[in-house]
Amino acid sequence: MYYSFQVKKVLREIIKLNKNIWLIGIDGCGGSGKTTFALELLKNLSGAYLVHMDDFYKPKKLRKEQNQNSGVGSFFDWKRLEEEVLKPYRVNRKINFRKYDWGLDSLSDWISIPSGFNIIIEGVYSTRKELAGYYDLKIWIECKKKTRLQRGIERDRLNMKEYWEKVWMKQEDEYLINHKPDLAAEIIINGNTI
Repeated sequence: MYYSFQVKKVLREIIKLNKNIWLIGIDGCGGSGKTTFALELLKNLSGAYLVHMDDFYKPKKLRKEQNQNSGVGSFFDWKRLEEEVLKPYRVNRKINFRKYDWGLDSLSDWISIPSGFNIIIEGVYSTRKELAGYYDLKIWIECKKKTRLQRGIERDRLNMKEYWEKVWMKQEDEYLINHKPDLAAEIIINGNTI
């Protein structure tokens, strides 16, 4: 119910863009409700595709070549997102990218999105400084750390709690400090209530 109200708010903002096609970024820390909101928004739009930042996770081979302290969100290949999705979108070209397969730890299926379609990109690090200028509308899903951790453990199991606390959430804190995606967003949505 809460998200339906927020979706209507976003739809009003899309109308204000006065564009035929648009690109929306939905960012927020892990467990905040980004995917849930993005799917709700997608249900209310025709002619839109949803791209997940998780599809741009780097395979282990590439992650081994760096360490987890080599930059904000460094295990996600934001440069590949830029080259394969954002740049083609900006020049109204067909988008082709390979999804990361979490089970196989490799890039797998090619995804093609014809030109002229609206795109929603959701995921933590999706509206980082280097990418923020591509979006027509940026949305930040705000959520308490305790709630996010609880959701993360429910989704990823208790054995991931330490990783969430010592790695994932630490990197997200660094992202907030250095990139300020919450301050760059045109719309802030409370993710605590989903």
